[in-house]
Amino acid sequence: MTVPHLFLTGPSGAGKTTCILEELAPYRKYCGGFLSQRLVDENGETKGFRLVSLMDSGKMLQSVRLYEPGLSNVFIRRIGNKTEINTEVFRTAGKKIIDDVLHSFNQDRLLKFCLLDELGGVELREPEFMDAVYRLLDSGIPCIGVLKSRKNLHSMGTRMALGGEMPNLREEFETRLIDQFKCRLMVCHRAMSREAGMSQEAHIQQQTNMEYETYIRQEVRAFLNQWNINTEL
Repeated sequence: MTVPHLFLTGPSGAGKTTCILEELAPYRKYCGGFLSQRLVDENGETKGFRLVSLMDSGKMLQSVRLYEPGLSNVFIRRIGNKTEINTEVFRTAGKKIIDDVLHSFNQDRLLKFCLLDELGGVELREPEFMDAVYRLLDSGIPCIGVLKSRKNLHSMGTRMALGGEMPNLREEFETRLIDQFKCRLMVCHRAMSREAGMSQEAHIQQQTNMEYETYIRQEVRAFLNQWNINTEL
């Protein structure tokens, strides 16, 4: 049975984006969509996030880059103890990215996949963008992406004003992903660091997590392989 769409969810640091980008590498020229790029300072501290189009980013995809003033399409920016949210980025640049994917898919059929990394956050407050997402999911283009976990959304809400409707919007979105668009949703787990003196229970849990990470990668690879695309052309 063909899986039309695949989304990964789980805690920050579980390797969701890394896994998808590494497995997508052979299919890079066949993939459109967007990446939520984390912006960091010289010390590696998160300064914000920006929307990056795969169709404009060249061959190398960077999930993390150094923050620089003037970067375009920054939708979350941390300035001192304050956090600025600019969801207009999704209404303008985000919607255009999806419209470009749909146009390319319908015109020249070069694009075979769409990356949506990530969904389930502040963009849910932009109806025009979400309508574009739903059109995409209903278009026949296989989508692979990341769904922000409930825990991550809650953690965001402790640092910035998201609005009380966000948890419900996220739940409604997940329900539509699964029920309406037949998405497969897989949960990733954060790998524990290896430490001397680790208890037997912790060691067993670590081994289980590592084995499950391998399984996740195999399933992502199987999802991409099911479309029988010749990556050597």
